[in-house]
Amino acid sequence: MVSRVRGLVKKAPPRIERWDLNEAVGEVVALTRQELLRNGVVLHNTLSSDVSHVMGDRVQLQQVLLNLVVNGIEAMTGVHDRPRELTIRTIRADPDTAMVEVRDTGTGLDPGYADRLFHSFYTTKAEGMGMGLAISRSIVEAHGGRLEAAPNEPRGAVFRFTLPTKEKAQTSPEVLRS
Repeated sequence: MVSRVRGLVKKAPPRIERWDLNEAVGEVVALTRQELLRNGVVLHNTLSSDVSHVMGDRVQLQQVLLNLVVNGIEAMTGVHDRPRELTIRTIRADPDTAMVEVRDTGTGLDPGYADRLFHSFYTTKAEGMGMGLAISRSIVEAHGGRLEAAPNEPRGAVFRFTLPTKEKAQTSPEVLRS
């Protein structure tokens, strides 16, 4: 994985291949386990056996998931009146598409700023740069998917992204290398 991240930094062409989505989710969970524990976040994994392989650059798409998981953990740091729960779910959205969903019980989304959420340099964090969601959306869209956000009822946020399961991943090397 380290060599693939180095390749991303060096602007190497993306490696479009077929890979196991649930396995990749497990790797991201392993990377974030200490952060989850440190912040008192209970993780719920609901990985569908109906979803297995997707197409795309595994490292880039794991970076998207990692960003969403870390954002969810950070959104719950100020929560003290309810359980801090993060749910990662994979499902088959349709025959050619898989979906990954990250759901938290954090502070939620401000409806007044929902349209700016994926804009570059927009952030709700005191220490944030406002690049994570913009880059994540670019990566997902370059792979032929979409990334969206919605409120989690009764509290928190839900981020979902889709990926192709067949060799129709429409990657744009220019976007993936930026």
